[in-house]
Amino acid sequence: MKLTYVLIFFLVIPSASSSLGCAGDYDDKEEFQRLSGGVLISYLEDPRNAKLSSLEITQLSAFYEKYQDDWENADCNEKGISGKSINEIMLKSEGGIFNSWAYPFIGIVAIVLLVGFVVYRQFIKKE
Repeated sequence: MKLTYVLIFFLVIPSASSSLGCAGDYDDKEEFQRLSGGVLISYLEDPRNAKLSSLEITQLSAFYEKYQDDWENADCNEKGISGKSINEIMLKSEGGIFNSWAYPFIGIVAIVLLVGFVVYRQFIKKE
């Protein structure tokens, strides 16, 4: 039973902390700078066929400007001038198949399934 609590702890803590910041692909300032720079160059080369709008590009630049000296406190989930979060914009630029609003629910479903399994195992042991 103690092992179950430890597993739940290690499942909940990382999902809670990752929801506060940026995704692993651009959680580092230099990675974000590289990826957002690539998005900007792509937009400037062919604005009509770019994956992102000019408003989303502007939001990426403003986000970097705001947090460049305080990257540890950067919150990629905050909504910007485009009405989207940085996580949503970066996911869109990468051509992600899910909308980013679905990602928190995936973690919640995993936790619910794990807890359900633990409860199920407890009932099986009693019989």
